[in-house]
Amino acid sequence: MELLGKFFPTSSVELLENVIANDSQIAVNQSAIATLGSMHNSIGLKSIESLAAKVVAGSLDSSLALDVRDAIEKIPDLSDSPLLKTQKYTYSRDGGDIDVGKELFATHMAAQCTRCPKVGRQGSEIGPELTTISKTRDPDHLLRSTIQPSANIDAKYRLQMYLTSSCEVFRGIPLKQDDNTTTIADSNGKTLTLDNDEIEETKDQTVAPMPDFTEFPSATDVRNLVAYLRSLQ
Repeated sequence: MELLGKFFPTSSVELLENVIANDSQIAVNQSAIATLGSMHNSIGLKSIESLAAKVVAGSLDSSLALDVRDAIEKIPDLSDSPLLKTQKYTYSRDGGDIDVGKELFATHMAAQCTRCPKVGRQGSEIGPELTTISKTRDPDHLLRSTIQPSANIDAKYRLQMYLTSSCEVFRGIPLKQDDNTTTIADSNGKTLTLDNDEIEETKDQTVAPMPDFTEFPSATDVRNLVAYLRSLQ
């Protein structure tokens, strides 16, 4: 499609519009939108404007909304589009690639997903169990929890701060406690045992050990990660 748009920018617009209207494969439609967005002619611009109006009206498949927004971002003449006034991840709920999301979950350094939540045998005890998360959480919740994990975190997974008698400060998730010691896990999943006699103060934190994805570079990455979480049943 990219070559079609490059060498036949005018005649290919109608073909691309027909693909978007009639093809049932989301990835194909997303590619067609990206091609329309890369065209530098008035016909392609009008097509993207029409798609943007459908996004605003709620009449376009929500799996394509982010692609329309991304296309508009590359077109200076559409800089005043209402889609660009929406929050960065508004359209990251639907249309993601499960396989790409799984790879992000496992390997992306910014996400650090495998350090905290558990999926099967992967992960640690300092985050929630996600193996069948889509059975109990809807897509909206999964998106919110991905970009702002601290907003929806269960109390048992919140960090606690420990101030010791030697003025050292430790932060971690409490794992177990007896009369003599308290064992915590830090954000890297490493455990540390503190003597209770040395703990001067304990304070609950309002954040989760997972990173806040509002600083994540790509709304598409978030969309793919949400797609993977939605596949966990």
